[in-house]
Formats: sequence, C-alpha cells, structure tokens
Amino acid sequence: MEYLKNAPIRRKLSRLFVIIAAMIMAALAMISAGLHQISANDAEITGDHVPQALLANGMDTAIAQIDADLRALTMPSSSQTAARYTARIAENRAMIDKAVTSLKATDLDANEAGFVGDFAKGWTSYATAAEQVQALAGQAHMAEAQGLIQQNEELAQGIDSSLDKLIDYQRGHITQATAAANQAYWFSLITGLGALAGLIAVLVWSYRLLERLVARPVAEVTQALTRLGAGDRTAQVDHADSADELGDLARAFGALRDQLATADAAKAAQVDLIVRTLGVALADLKSGNLAARIEGGLEGPFAQLRDDFNTMAAELGKVIGAVTSAADNVRTGSTEIRAASDDLAHRTEAQAAQLETAATAMRNVTAMVDDSAAKAEAVRHTIEETALAASDGGQVVTEAVAAMDGIARSSQTINQIIDLIDGIAFQTNLLALNAGVEAARAGDAGKGFAVVATEVRALARRSADAARDIKGLIGESTGQVAAGVQLVTRTGEALEAIIARIGNVRGLVAGIAEATADQSDSVKKVYETVGSLDRMTQQNAAMVEESTAAARTLASEADALGNLVARFRAGSSGPAHRAPAVVAVPSAGPAPLPVPTPVAAPAPRALPTPAATPAPRKISAAGGGGSGMEDWSEF
Repeated sequence: MEYLKNAPIRRKLSRLFVIIAAMIMAALAMISAGLHQISANDAEITGDHVPQALLANGMDTAIAQIDADLRALTMPSSSQTAARYTARIAENRAMIDKAVTSLKATDLDANEAGFVGDFAKGWTSYATAAEQVQALAGQAHMAEAQGLIQQNEELAQGIDSSLDKLIDYQRGHITQATAAANQAYWFSLITGLGALAGLIAVLVWSYRLLERLVARPVAEVTQALTRLGAGDRTAQVDHADSADELGDLARAFGALRDQLATADAAKAAQVDLIVRTLGVALADLKSGNLAARIEGGLEGPFAQLRDDFNTMAAELGKVIGAVTSAADNVRTGSTEIRAASDDLAHRTEAQAAQLETAATAMRNVTAMVDDSAAKAEAVRHTIEETALAASDGGQVVTEAVAAMDGIARSSQTINQIIDLIDGIAFQTNLLALNAGVEAARAGDAGKGFAVVATEVRALARRSADAARDIKGLIGESTGQVAAGVQLVTRTGEALEAIIARIGNVRGLVAGIAEATADQSDSVKKVYETVGSLDRMTQQNAAMVEESTAAARTLASEADALGNLVARFRAGSSGPAHRAPAVVAVPSAGPAPLPVPTPVAAPAPRALPTPAATPAPRKISAAGGGGSGMEDWSEF
C-alpha cells in the first residue's frame, strides 16, 4: 500500500488494471473449462448413446411388427393381404439388418459389443424361422406355421431381452452424462458468480483506493487553488511530502502561494505610496482649489499618473471657467425665455377661451341641424307610408272594378238562363194547349187529362210571369252595376293621380332629407374641426405653462450652477505637492510580479470657446411696441 501511495498515478492505474485483468482471465478460464465439460457430455449423449438407443428401440419395434405379421399370415386371408404382410416383413428385416450394421460400425465398448453380438446371433435364427413360417403359410400349412411360431417364441424373447439390455445400458450412460453435464453447469455458474463477486469487490477496493490516493488529494488541491484565486493566502495542501504527481502539484502550489504573497506585499506598498501622494492633492481639489499640482517624487508608471493628474486639474480648471461663462449665459437667456413664456401663456389662454365659446356655439348649431335632419327623415318616412297606403287603396279599387265586371258578367248569364226558362214555359204552355185539344177530342175519356193540361198551362203561365219579373229586376241591377263600375273606375284613376302626386312629394322630401343630412355632416365636420382646434389650443396652453415652468426651473438651476462654480479657484497660485520618497520593496523570496507599463494617455483636447451670448431683448410686461413683443403677437 505504501508503494502505491508514492507511485505515480500512471503506475497506480496500471497495477490496478493488471489485478482486474488477472481476475477476469481466471474467471473466464474456469467458465471455459465448465463449458468444455458440458460440450463433451452433450457430444457423448447426442453422438453415441442416444443414436444407439434409438436404433435399438427401432429394431425392437420392427421385431414386434414382424411377429405380428407372421401371426397374421397364419390366419385365413386374401392373397393381397398376405402379399402386404410379406412385403412389410421384408421391409422390417432390411431395416433391422441395416441397424445391426450401423451399430457394429459405431465405437462400441465391451458391454455394448456383447449386447449387439447376442442380438445378431438370435436375429439370424429368428430370421431363418420366419422364412420357414412364410413358406408354410404360402403352402397353406397354417397349423404347422402356427406351431413353428410357438416354438420360436423363446427365441423372440431372447433377442428382445438383448435389445432391452442395450437400451437400459444406453439409458444409464445418458443419465450419467446428464448428471455430469449438470454438475459442470453448476460448477461454471458458481465459479462465474464467485469470480463476478470477487471482481466487484476488487473494483470497489480499487475505487476507494483511487478516491483516497488520487481523487481526494486532487479535490483538496482544487479547493486550495480556488481559495488562493479568491485572495486567501493562508490556503495549504497537506501532500507536499508525497513522491507522486500530487506531491509535485502540492509543492508547486506552495511556491505559487509564496510568490503571490510577495506580490501582494509589493502591491500594498505601491498602493500606499499612491494614496499618500494623491491624498493631499485630491484634498485641495475637494476644497475647490483647481490650481493644485503634483511635482516630482514619482517615477515609472506613477510619473505617468502624476502627469495625468496635473493635466486633469488643468483641463478641469478650463472646464469650470467655461461652465461659469455658460452659466451666466444660461441665466440671461432663461430670464428672457421666462418673460416671453409668461406673455405667450396669457395670449394662449385668451385664445383657448374664445375657441371654447366658438365650440359651444357650433355644438348648439350641430344639435339644431341634427334635429332638422331627424324631422326631415321622419317626414320622408311618413310620405313613404302614405304612398304605400295610397298604392294599397289603388289596388283595392282595381280589385273592386274587377269584381263589378264579374257581377255584370254574372247578370248577363242569369238573363240568358231566364230567357231559357221563359222559352221552356212557352213550350210547356203549347204542349198543355195541345194536350187540352187532344183531351177534348177524346171526350169523356180525356176529361181527367184535360184538367191536368189546364193546371200545367196555369203553372207555365206563372213561370213565365216570374221569369219576366226576375229579368226586369236583373236588368235594373245590371244597370246599377254598370254605374258602380264607372264610379269605381273613376275612383281608381283619382287614386292613381294621388299616388303620382305623393311620389313627387316623396322625391322632394327625400331630396330635402338628403340635403339636411349632408348639411348635418358638414356642420359636424366643422364642429369637429373647431373641437380639434380647441383641444390643440388647450394643449398649447398646457405646453406653454410647462415651458414657463421649465424656464423658471432653468433660471433657478442657472443661479444654483453659478453659485456652485463660484467656489472653485482656477488661479495659478495653488501649492505644489511633492511626493514622498519611494519605499524600496525587499527582494527576499520569489521575485514580485512585474508591474505592467501603462499606456500613454492621449493628449487632452482643448474645450471649445463658448459662443458669444446675444444681448438680451427687453420685453415690456404692458404689451408695448418693442420688436420682441411684435414677434410674440404674430405668434
């Protein structure tokens, strides 16, 4: 552990990597051995024992089939059935012979070879007996064939026993190989899990070791560097005695800390020198003495600071002088602006009052015009409704005329019907007269018929009289209807004339309403324009008030500025301040950080000379005839 503590970081990492790689290789070797054992057992099972067991099982099944077919041949059956049994026996015999050959060709141990030899001997005898049974069955000696089968029963059991022994032997080997494969599997699993647990333990140990030997010291150095960068010169690193990279880093940190401490001391001495040199001069500037200067005593970068301070003081004196002159000019101009703004405010207020009165008058005119337009629109609607009513009346008159015409046509039809009835009554009278004549000719036999004919003639006469009365009434009604039709027609013509007059009036009223609406729109626009002028005048008045207030504020600020710059003295009789002797910084320890050479300051620019302020204009408060007042009046 002490060796790793002082070893370089690269060597620490390489040693840990070698340990982890060795554990991984060992685990892989043990797992590979287990897998190889499993593969060997699987090859033994699938390549040796299982094929032999399958062949033995197939031969056992074939022998049982042959025995069944031989017994079937000894039973009465057709020639086709016997041929099928014979063919199947031959097929099974060929399969058994092939299986025996295959078994002998495999790698057999002594027990397997003994089982196969016993079966081969018994099979040869059984095959010979089977041929004899087939021959006897073919010759129809069924009883002899059955007797021969009974004699060979023990032989069949013997070869079955040989096959059963071979199958049991292979089953035992398969069981042993399977157990060995399971054992190898569990060995590989346990070995792999153990190797994984060991690898995890080594990784955890390596992590903690690297954290203690590398990560934690690096974090401590990082924190110390952060504190050192923040200005803490007491930061320390406790790994200076280590022989690795962290020890080198800790020793470099100590050297850097000592160098920064020395540089801080030198910087403090230089800052103290600057403060003591500039303190008095800045105090003079604070008291308002712009003639204060720093002379001699400063060298190097501080000489440039001295020159910059002296230049700044000189330029500041010029600026204060220019500000003083500008303050006087601003004071004079602000006084003039304030007077002009006051006068403009009074005039704007008067103009705003007049525009407000005009706006009120225009509002009243707009209201009256709107009322006239509304009334004209109402008249137009009334005329339109009257026109619609007259149009409806004309339609009614037209329908009445059509109805009168229909009544006249109906009266004419009724006249025709009455004429028809009158003709029928006349014909009936003639028929009754003829019937009376015929009855008179008949004598006593026609008396009853003569009475009926007389009654029919009387009824026909009354019908003719009633038809003439109705015809007279209908004629009178037809005349009255014709007179009514003429009156209704004249009424319709009068209504049409009224409708035409109403249409003309409606057009005139619509023109009046449209003209009134246009006039209302024009008056509204004039009112809106006057309102806009009123608002703008009010805004101008407010702006003038703001300008007046700003002018007053500007005058007050100008007075304050004049009072402020009056405390500065820009003369050349100010004292010159000499800098104290520069204190030499001891050179013990690491060399202090070099002070950068300041960049030469640009030459100060001369302030522009303020323009001459024009003579102030006098403005009469009573509105006299000065030129300035004439300009404001024009505004």
